[in-house]
Amino acid sequence: QSLLTITAPAAGTIARLRIAPGRDVYTRDVVVDIVDARSASVQAAIAPELLHYIRTGQAVDVKLMTIPARRFREPISRIVQPSSDTGAAIFVNIPNPDRMLQPGTPANITIQ
Repeated sequence: QSLLTITAPAAGTIARLRIAPGRDVYTRDVVVDIVDARSASVQAAIAPELLHYIRTGQAVDVKLMTIPARRFREPISRIVQPSSDTGAAIFVNIPNPDRMLQPGTPANITIQ
């Protein structure tokens, strides 16, 4: 019975189950995706020519299109430079203590 129990290496909520019942599971197989829903990350595409005006840690205003709308002032956590596969993007981590924010929630980010 103890061999049938899998303990997650981190706390959080199961976002996606990656195996089907009855399927063999091996030591390095990914079984589930676990997310920590206490915070969320907002991603926004940005024109590459504007990258020299922004920096990691710079405070931005984030407005989430929820009802009612939620507003945050948080620092930029990461800037992704454009590559041949992807465009430039910024990431902002926002608090989600009530775990109400879901993936795909529309948002506007304003940089001043």
